[in-house]
Amino acid sequence: MATGIDGYVSGLDTTSLINSLMAVEANQQTLLKTKQSTASTLVTALQTLNTKVASLATAGTTASTAASWAKAKATSSDTTVTATASTSAQPASLSFRVTAVAAAQTSSPRSRPTSPARRPSRSRTAPAPTPRRRPSPRRAPTSRTSSPRSTPTAPV
Repeated sequence: MATGIDGYVSGLDTTSLINSLMAVEANQQTLLKTKQSTASTLVTALQTLNTKVASLATAGTTASTAASWAKAKATSSDTTVTATASTSAQPASLSFRVTAVAAAQTSSPRSRPTSPARRPSRSRTAPAPTPRRRPSPRRAPTSRTSSPRSTPTAPV
């Protein structure tokens, strides 16, 4: 265990006095570091603002030219294709290639498909029979004679 000679002659606790003086000096350094951090944040914000103002100036210069106010125009390299641009169209570029075009199909109620793939398949089974009316029950045959009173006879 270390024995100190702190305050041996004077009776003062010199170690705690020295530590207190060091803390006071450290507070000043902490305040300076806080101010430096605040200043760095302000510089960063001002740099961001400067970048945005420069971007606005560039956009203003571009907007001041007559070419930037021209309407967008749609064109096609094929004369059979019609390309149009609306009044609100933004200037841009779009390119694509058509490799196949669909053909129009017309149908009439009397026409039949000509390709074998479109013919209706014929069933090899017989069609279902059409239901017929059941005949009404027959009465037993009667024999008629020339007499006004005839009696029915049952079959033998």
